[in-house]
Amino acid sequence: MVYDRPARVELKGVEFGLIPYFRTAEAWAAAAEGMEGVTVLWCHQSFDGCRVPGYVFRAGQHAETVGEGGIPRVGAIGCGHIHLRQRFMLGGVDVVMPGATERTSFVEREQTKGYAIWEIGPTIQARFVALPSRRMVVLLHLEDLAQLQEGDLVKLPPEAPEFWEQEVIARGGWVVPRKKPSRQVGLFGRGKRDP
Repeated sequence: MVYDRPARVELKGVEFGLIPYFRTAEAWAAAAEGMEGVTVLWCHQSFDGCRVPGYVFRAGQHAETVGEGGIPRVGAIGCGHIHLRQRFMLGGVDVVMPGATERTSFVEREQTKGYAIWEIGPTIQARFVALPSRRMVVLLHLEDLAQLQEGDLVKLPPEAPEFWEQEVIARGGWVVPRKKPSRQVGLFGRGKRDP
């Protein structure tokens, strides 16, 4: 079932809150007002203190980032949206972000991917479970071809000769299509160069 509006759902005697993504922290906090007392609040949002490589989300710096004041009294928060696995306390509530189940960007190539298992009883426990992930390899030198394994996703430098791509394929790798660097607006409002 898909929930595109805030909802409270009871499952086997446990009450859960469900809140979809909101573009502003204020809209999210308004939706969360009706969630007081749920055991786990499931959502898809960024919270003050969560991070991605090179950036820490802070309330007030990014419109969607929810601060301590927007957190209702709930047992715990289970959250998607941010691909990096992490866990932290905010407003006295345990925020668990299992991250993505697969690497979707070369920025994530060293990150462990997986999911979280929750145990709900007298206490609420969450633990991370790792999944095997496809290797992502950036080839900078011809001799780096020796490290390739079948199934690797490979990024070549723009100036790499065509035969590198043929060598990657011959070794069972998959080549990410090459493109020239372009100026684009980053997710966090600042321009950045594509690697």
